[in-house]
Amino acid sequence: MARKNGKSLLISGVILYEFLFGKNPANKRQLYTAANDRKQAGIVFGMVKDRLRALMRKDPGIKRMVKITRDELVNLDDGSTIRSFSRDTGLVDGYEPHVAVVDEYANAKTTDMIETLASGQVLLLVI
Repeated sequence: MARKNGKSLLISGVILYEFLFGKNPANKRQLYTAANDRKQAGIVFGMVKDRLRALMRKDPGIKRMVKITRDELVNLDDGSTIRSFSRDTGLVDGYEPHVAVVDEYANAKTTDMIETLASGQVLLLVI
């Protein structure tokens, strides 16, 4: 898809669906939005958070099931989380991502982030 055609918005729906309704593994799925810098990484995370808040306004069950903080979304039913990180934070190692979205990867200077995420056997979405 070309620039400005809604790739980030589309992918935010995929990660939100997996966060709320994913079943494999059943508990403690780790989902990440990532990019080369913190600001870019926060764009998809912010879209997920906004869509989740909209769902919470419509569905009391989802409102009871989710906790939203500045840096993390937590599914209280199964312990799954969504976090955002960037290449410069160095937070990729040591986690076991289930789904990761890497935004603006074409601007990456190295392949380190993709290689580290892929080694975790993750569903990797690169936009």
